Amino acid sequence: MLFTGRPITAQEMYECDFVNKVVPRDQPEAEVATYSRVCARTRPTDSVHIQKTFFHVLEQFQGEYMGALITGLIESLGAQVKPDFELTGSVLTNGLTDSVKSNDEQFPPAFRLSKKGRAQP
Repeated sequence: MLFTGRPITAQEMYECDFVNKVVPRDQPEAEVATYSRVCARTRPTDSVHIQKTFFHVLEQFQGEYMGALITGLIESLGAQVKPDFELTGSVLTNGLTDSVKSNDEQFPPAFRLSKKGRAQP
């Protein structure tokens, strides 16, 4: 489209991974509602931000001082974030595997982390 100026159909955009889903014209509200529920269910922004920062530090500074960098980052930011008590409490009482599975089941199948969970209706 950038080189030719030719309009691209929704199906073509889906096939080249420009969009992740094509929704019929009469169903966008239902799809928006699904995405909204998923967004509302995800972890607090603070937790996601620290997780992303952690992975960026990990990618950039793999080496002798990585542990010190990550520890300093988490300790300095840790007091400023809100803990996710729902997931943390579940991990402590049910174990990590069952907690992740029960959290995953609260999402529509297309948004689940596990491939097995996504296959379920």
